[in-house]
Amino acid sequence: MSRPEFLFFMLFVIFPRLAANALYPGAPALILIIKNLLTDFGAAHAAKNTVLADQIWSNILNAASDLSNYVNSKCLNDIPNLQTSGFTANKQFGVDEAIPGIPGNVRFMVLGGGNFIVVSENGETMHSLEARTRLANQLPPAPWAGGESSQNSTVHFGGYTHNTDVEVEIKAKGTHGESLWSGSVIVPVD
Repeated sequence: MSRPEFLFFMLFVIFPRLAANALYPGAPALILIIKNLLTDFGAAHAAKNTVLADQIWSNILNAASDLSNYVNSKCLNDIPNLQTSGFTANKQFGVDEAIPGIPGNVRFMVLGGGNFIVVSENGETMHSLEARTRLANQLPPAPWAGGESSQNSTVHFGGYTHNTDVEVEIKAKGTHGESLWSGSVIVPVD
């Protein structure tokens, strides 16, 4: 789904159906988070700060996923209840989705200012990525730190120290499990 299609879907289908839906009393708070992020995205995009805009867009997708997960948890596993939210069940019968494979062809791009992105190739059952980082070339090895995630194949990282090497690994998450960690890449942070 393209950004304009996603925005249309959220603004004109999902948000109106959830705004006063008694089955989903927590939805307005989650919708407000997305609307605030959309405002921030518009401001960053208008200022031509594409790095920040892309990071905010990733946060929008994560917030939309949180909204979808909330609806899924409250619909009582009932398709008509789910459909009142505007979301639809993409699979109503059949076999469980396969556990996603390990992300492949992991590569990076240094953006400057302590920011970089890591991109990977993923299978069709990947719903999100989780990343972990640590300082590279440390003896003993530094502990891993987590916290970065993405709903697509690009993970954004920010706020890292200039002139350090950061080791990054990612794993794919799906409906029925998660992959092992990928091979690591060493990013020379600028």
